[in-house]
Amino acid sequence: MPHPTEAPTSTTIASNVPDVVTVTPSPLINDEPIELSLEDIEISTLSFPENFVETNCAAIENSQVGPLASDEQNLYYVVMNEPSNLYRMPLDFSEESLIYSSTFENGFLNVFPVQLSNNWILFVDTNNPTGSFFGEWKLIAVNLLTSDSVVVTTSEKANASLLNFYATISGDTVYWVKNVVDEGNVLTLPSSIYAYQLVDGIESLVYEETSLDHVVTIPYVSEDYLVFERDPNIGKAPESISIALLDLKSNTLVDLPYESPGSMPQIQYPFILWKNSYRFDQIKSFTYINLLTGQNTKVPFVGNPNSDIYLYGAYPFARTIIKTGDRSTMMTLVIFDVSNRKAFVVDTGSNDVGIGRVDINSNYIVFNVIPNVGGTADQTTWLCKMPFPAPNMQ
Repeated sequence: MPHPTEAPTSTTIASNVPDVVTVTPSPLINDEPIELSLEDIEISTLSFPENFVETNCAAIENSQVGPLASDEQNLYYVVMNEPSNLYRMPLDFSEESLIYSSTFENGFLNVFPVQLSNNWILFVDTNNPTGSFFGEWKLIAVNLLTSDSVVVTTSEKANASLLNFYATISGDTVYWVKNVVDEGNVLTLPSSIYAYQLVDGIESLVYEETSLDHVVTIPYVSEDYLVFERDPNIGKAPESISIALLDLKSNTLVDLPYESPGSMPQIQYPFILWKNSYRFDQIKSFTYINLLTGQNTKVPFVGNPNSDIYLYGAYPFARTIIKTGDRSTMMTLVIFDVSNRKAFVVDTGSNDVGIGRVDINSNYIVFNVIPNVGGTADQTTWLCKMPFPAPNMQ
């Protein structure tokens, strides 16, 4: 396993870091959303065919699978057994290969999402064997062509626990958030966002808050836009939460038609969304905006309870529980086609099997299936795929 390359200690600071109160109006985005009701959405069920697991899944014996990601050819997943490892497996489920092993004794790789961009995979390696947010950590990017590893930043450099750390990747650039807090988790320095170029190792400051009022969290980047959440610092009014959109080309903030509460933003340009509730509250509806056309739609959520909502291309998706016929499914998946006012429920057909972690690429929905019992270290995990778009989504 190649030894990780440490990030440089010097920092190049951008001279035109935008002021948080300076925004660029976006006349294309409609201020008033189109509000849909559940009656406006056509809901279809994508059921597992008979013998689905045997023909569309691979068994990972005696293992618990954590974060996963995929591209058109491969599935990438973390096995949480100690020490934690990151693997790659072709989507024909042929032999898996090891990408990275934790460099810590009894280390964990499952505290942070696994993210793919170009030929890079981004994740966090931490020394806490319980997989909690506290302990020493490193943000790692591995080049999938060369197997070279880069340490983008560390707990020492970021001066933060993983409870206050966030990162996202686009192309060959990682954007990471620096939040320095005291023992009471109160912000002590203005939140900032850095861009780290994986190829040449140059790091620059791209955004900084002008006060301690807000904490930057949940960044996602797509093409030339970076969306993030601005949470109130401890002691500030919770309704002061907001969603920000940074134009990375012009280094200006784009004005969004945001109303509190709202959280967990996502972007797959030109589409942007956030749920219309606080971070730890369940989704009742979400806002969905097309930045090219300006269409702004408020969409009711299908099912309850549910996970956070994510975005692949134009398709929002989330895990949920939905009543199907005379039964309620175990945790399943709902995919929205907002422009056509449709939603598709992926039903396992069993109360004993549910859908765990999920990713979507242009060919497949990939996920692990979980039994209706708590996970154990000697339990088999099934990694599965089904076509995307599904036939009735065409």
